Amino acid sequence: DEEQYPKHPDHLVQLETVLQSRVQVYRDLYPPLSEQVYQTQLAEFSRIIRTFLAEEGRYYQETLNRPVYLEASLGMRSDGDGSDIDTDKPIPMRLADGSTVRVRGRVDRIDRVGGTDVPSYIIWDYKTGSAWKYDQQDPFRQGRVVQPAVYMSMVDHRLREAAKRKVAMAQFGFFFPGRRERGRRIQWTPDELSAGPRVITGLANIVPHGAFLATA
Repeated sequence: DEEQYPKHPDHLVQLETVLQSRVQVYRDLYPPLSEQVYQTQLAEFSRIIRTFLAEEGRYYQETLNRPVYLEASLGMRSDGDGSDIDTDKPIPMRLADGSTVRVRGRVDRIDRVGGTDVPSYIIWDYKTGSAWKYDQQDPFRQGRVVQPAVYMSMVDHRLREAAKRKVAMAQFGFFFPGRRERGRRIQWTPDELSAGPRVITGLANIVPHGAFLATA
């Protein structure tokens, strides 16, 4: 098929149709408290998909990056059609002390970076809420945020395993299409996340030592 990029308003009708069908399913399962509540939430969802479409269209046109895997289930059963790299086997993650933990997760999207000789990838995780706990300069927040490091390790391992060749991870990023952040993106490179194994080693050692720390 001819390659298409996200266009506003060309693809808005398609997204609105998908939204209406999914909302109806959940409305039947979980009836709203009132019609006013329903309409307010529906309007919010509509704003989100408009922001998503506009920002994705801009991203697509400004980069050579293209989505290659959507809703990849790593270490868990596929949800729906899944992706070509899905596996129900937990993914090993090597920690700083030489030990290994096994991790799993469902990755919203993996993009192939255009114009590179070695296959390079960007991981995107969608967030509809606020970005308050994510800091470009402090990706771990003293161990409170480890998803970027875990996902980068997990995806890198699985892509190398599936491709049976060298691959490179370019970035991990959060994308916020919701009302509060209006399409904001926060991204980190592998170098910026290189302390991840050390941070997670510290977290993994807390429980065996009988310490259960209060945090916020």
